[in-house]
Amino acid sequence: MSHQPEDRVKLMRIFHARMDSSYNEIMQASEDQWPQIRRDFFCGALLGHPAEKLTNSREFHAFKNGFDKFLTLSLPSLCHALAPMSKTLFQAIFNRRVTAESLIPLLRFELDGDGNFRAQMSPLLRSFEDAFHRYLRGSGRPTDPSLAAFIIHDDAAADPNYRARRFVKVLSGINLLPPTTLRIFKINLVQSIPDSATFGGQYNIHQDIIPPLPHTCLYKLDVFINQPLIQYLQHPSDDPNASTVLDRCLHYVFLEAGTDDFNARMPISV
Repeated sequence: MSHQPEDRVKLMRIFHARMDSSYNEIMQASEDQWPQIRRDFFCGALLGHPAEKLTNSREFHAFKNGFDKFLTLSLPSLCHALAPMSKTLFQAIFNRRVTAESLIPLLRFELDGDGNFRAQMSPLLRSFEDAFHRYLRGSGRPTDPSLAAFIIHDDAAADPNYRARRFVKVLSGINLLPPTTLRIFKINLVQSIPDSATFGGQYNIHQDIIPPLPHTCLYKLDVFINQPLIQYLQHPSDDPNASTVLDRCLHYVFLEAGTDDFNARMPISV
């Protein structure tokens, strides 16, 4: 068990939410109870269900019967063959925590428009990439006054990876990085602004910042480029604490305005 205060807080939350136990109750458990505690912890924290509920479910038995096949006389079980590597496999599967620095290499920026648009934006593409990276590295909640009324204040304000996690959650539906580095997040800089993006004309395409359009689960974000964004990209801010035009643009789509209970967890039946 970790003795670091920040790790202990995280463990306490998992114990309470997934195991209906307190940190002190877990620490007082006897030695023979720890195998079951470990099973409950890993199942609850990683899979979202108690171990007993999971192992008694129809889905678990169907998976086990289909997966745990006979191999050879000396290795009769595939599960037994994988057991020595289980820790490594779990790390490879679940060690996909989102940080700004781990996310940035997975971003790809593309121009979507005619020849004139590409000629105008190509020199500004690097400026856009740098400004986008700056946003992801920003700490915590948006500071723009126009959005303050929608924000629920909590300890996210001090979290340097909050915006990166919101980006991944909005574009993929989960709070983890993709399971393979072959999967990238595509940010399209779009010339044509459809009427639907202005919410029926509520935004002026020449004067207002247009909210980007996320394609959730497709790992894609359309950013509509108009004159306010072009002017900013020509003279980007050097102040890391300033709330810029592009920050406000991205706040529109990544703002967390309320409690998000969706966790992409599949239900199981017993």
